[in-house]
Amino acid sequence: MSAFITRNFYYCLLLFCTTLLSAGRLQAQNIRYRGNIKGGFTLTGNTFRYNQVFTDFLNTEAAAGVDRSSAADLVLPPGSKIIKALLYVEGMTLTPITEVRFKVPGGTFQSYNTASPEFLGNPGGSSGYQQFILDVTRRIPANGYVSTLSSGGNPSGAGRYAVADFSPALSTNFGYGWSLFVVYTNPASKYRSVSIADNNTYLSLGIPVDLTINDVVVPVTGPVKAVVGLTGSYGDYGASWGDNVSLGGSGGAASYLADPLTGSTSDILNSSIAFCAGNNVSADGGPAMSGNYMARSPYFFTCPNDPSVADWSSYYFDADIMDASGILPNSNIPIDVKLTQTLTSADAIGSGTYAISVDIAAAILTKAFDPQVILPGGTTTCTFTIANNQAGAINLDNIGFTDNLPPGLIVASPAAAVINGSTTGAVMATSGSNIITVSGLSLAAGQSATVTVHITNVPGQLNPACAANPVAFTNGFGNINGVSANLVNNVSDQCLIVTPTLPPAVTSLTYCQFATALPLTAAGVNLRWYTSASGGTGSTTPPTPSTAVPGTTTWYVSQTLNDVESPLAALSVSVIEPDTPLFDSMFVCLGAIPKPLPVVSINGISGSWNPAIVNTLATASYIFTPDAGQCAVPVTLPVIVRSAKEIPWILDAAMTLSRDTLCQGDTLRLSNSSSVQYPPVSCLWNFGNGSSTTDPNPVVRYPAPGAYTVALIVTDSQQCSDTAYHILVVDSLPSLTIGLDRQRLCTGESVTCTANYTLQGNTQLHWDFGDNNNTQGNNPALHAYDQAGNFTIKAIARYRACKERAAQENITVAAFPDVYIGPDTSICPNSAPLLLSNRQQRDAGDHYLWNTGDTSAVLKVTGEGIYSLSVENADGCATRDETVIHRDCYLDIPNAFTPDGDGLNDFFFPRQLMASGVTAFSMTVFNRWGNAVFQSEKPDGRGWDGRFNSAAQPAGVYPYLINVTFNNGRSEHYQGNVTLLR
Repeated sequence: MSAFITRNFYYCLLLFCTTLLSAGRLQAQNIRYRGNIKGGFTLTGNTFRYNQVFTDFLNTEAAAGVDRSSAADLVLPPGSKIIKALLYVEGMTLTPITEVRFKVPGGTFQSYNTASPEFLGNPGGSSGYQQFILDVTRRIPANGYVSTLSSGGNPSGAGRYAVADFSPALSTNFGYGWSLFVVYTNPASKYRSVSIADNNTYLSLGIPVDLTINDVVVPVTGPVKAVVGLTGSYGDYGASWGDNVSLGGSGGAASYLADPLTGSTSDILNSSIAFCAGNNVSADGGPAMSGNYMARSPYFFTCPNDPSVADWSSYYFDADIMDASGILPNSNIPIDVKLTQTLTSADAIGSGTYAISVDIAAAILTKAFDPQVILPGGTTTCTFTIANNQAGAINLDNIGFTDNLPPGLIVASPAAAVINGSTTGAVMATSGSNIITVSGLSLAAGQSATVTVHITNVPGQLNPACAANPVAFTNGFGNINGVSANLVNNVSDQCLIVTPTLPPAVTSLTYCQFATALPLTAAGVNLRWYTSASGGTGSTTPPTPSTAVPGTTTWYVSQTLNDVESPLAALSVSVIEPDTPLFDSMFVCLGAIPKPLPVVSINGISGSWNPAIVNTLATASYIFTPDAGQCAVPVTLPVIVRSAKEIPWILDAAMTLSRDTLCQGDTLRLSNSSSVQYPPVSCLWNFGNGSSTTDPNPVVRYPAPGAYTVALIVTDSQQCSDTAYHILVVDSLPSLTIGLDRQRLCTGESVTCTANYTLQGNTQLHWDFGDNNNTQGNNPALHAYDQAGNFTIKAIARYRACKERAAQENITVAAFPDVYIGPDTSICPNSAPLLLSNRQQRDAGDHYLWNTGDTSAVLKVTGEGIYSLSVENADGCATRDETVIHRDCYLDIPNAFTPDGDGLNDFFFPRQLMASGVTAFSMTVFNRWGNAVFQSEKPDGRGWDGRFNSAAQPAGVYPYLINVTFNNGRSEHYQGNVTLLR
């Protein structure tokens, strides 16, 4: 049999077995891993099948004693550590898998069976789908042998894992493969909630299979980014082999996941091994992987049900990582996640290994000292801040860490340890100890907490400066350990100065350039001044800053008590450039009334003018002097005196029209919208039609079409004038008529409509054809009617200013005749002829034409063939119909039967004998040695039941001879083979 027939046979067998085992049953699910980690999930795997030929198996390793094997690389981000590795082998066999051979990179094949400590189970799903599960975490090398993808899809080989022969050997007619589910940690990874479960089961057609993973942690707010891993056996590619996977959380709406290779949501288990672009490994700095996972050997096959699909099919084994972002809801408590698989068409799929990884966020730990300088035996407050407000934050419990203080610092007495912002937790900080331990903190998403502890110096140990971050007094990242998995150490170095003398108090200064500076001062005794933060040779004479050049200079000062000099305090002196007052340019009309100058500049500098009053008879310059206490320089401002025509900035004439375009005879309303700095204002209108007015808001009528220039002259209180212009268009009154190229037509034919209308000012031509169809802008317009009747065609011409115009014409649309000469039928040779005619209503004036050339209303048919009739009515509309007449009197002989007593295909017999006019009949069935095992001459018998002398005959191929005579006297002879299936 062909591969396709073979697969369909086994699919039928699987459906039968599934029915016996009851549809819709679920095996118990197993949660193999659940945790919140700074890392993620990935998988690798491969098939054991080879392309095209069922009985060929892979053997990529070619190791001694290995008959079949395949390999794949495990790709991880650099610096990863594997914390869980689960090996799944799955396929189809009625006998459980009891042994498998597995090889890690650089090693040799090792055998594992049901007695191995790594063995977790070998569950058998219905219909012969089996799994063999191992926890191989302790067998994985320390670094996992991480590999990377290279050009052409060939892996580096450094991280190659392989699976070989396992017992019992699987049937040669089914597919199977293996997958390695891996959980890893990585310092550069995101914080994630990862779960792995399996539920080995067979998918029955149309019956959803649910898997619920409890206590999945999701972000409380914000988008939920997640990926889902899934494996399955015997899934085909293409629309004929459909299945889907949906995901939802805690009773919320579920969404379908898309195959990462094809993008389909209706064919997930399609014999591909593929990753979505947002898989954890790529997101954590690993290689960019999407689509076909090529880090395996071999990494492509030809798809068995669609040879055009090449370079990715994994031949009846599927392992995917799918994007599930934006599906799960936000929640402040862990949720139950339900993954539902449904078989939607005739496929035979076993599925049951799942993983889900959700991006979440850890809290951030920081630390600070306040103050940073203390006297010996004094205290500073050490504040730890734990912030749980990152994107993707979740509710966190049992947050903790330990701070190992440097050798020069200890917990003060009293320690005054306080937790703020968390309702739980404890601080262990014993006075005199150098260890601070925080444990048991709980923070809701978006919440922060602080832990404060007083610390001091170890008696007798001093630290005069922190320039070099001395180890004994510097507390930073390396001092923090015992950090819980839900907390990120982001502590920076904090150094504490311990000195018997505090630095003097100083205040930084600011001078205007070229101002007179005074000697520097500080609050202290026995002051010594330095020019460098590192000290050097100091001076007891306070420096006097120079203000000649803008910039900032820093001096350093100490005080000395009891012959002990304090740390240096920094005193900065800034010299800034003086501002220049800014004013707008000033223009005045010649001879206008003088106006005062502004006493505050645009940039906020106040001052006075000299002279204080503007002379409007001639252009002159005026000096602005800033008031005392402002760092600004005097400026000179010219005030320009010009005629009215030279000062457009003072007066801006403008008008507002009720309409820009009028229709002939319409009225226009105008208003003065000028911008005037110095009111009151006088105005003069000129309408362009010989009339004018001084009314500020006039109304004017235009009885004739044309283009008119409207002018407005405005004059302000300083006798300056400006003029505004506007072009007004007056459209003439429009007209419209329409014409049709015909007044009658058949349904489906077109009529051409032409409009004659005024174009000036037209904005739209609208056609209404009377049959709920409209169009715009076409002239002429072409329209076809799909229904018969009388219709009115209307045209409407619309204008920008004038009222619309309308015109209409009537048209008659005739129907095509109804023609139906009957359904396809059959005729037996030499039997009575068939009569064909139009079975619909006939009208006087109809004309008939058969494809035989006959023009009569009735056609006599005596043989098989295709017959058509064309009918044309009095309106000239024609319709055609045809029918197919087939040959009758034949047998329908099956090629296989299954005598198993289930009521379906239990007997071998030509099934249409009683309906085919048989008058004589004989049938003989032989075995392979030529012996007759069944004979019958009854045309209405049950046929052969697969027995001979009451003994069931073996499955196989049996020849037969059949002779039959029909009621028209014709005889036929048949011989062939029938297959007995058991």
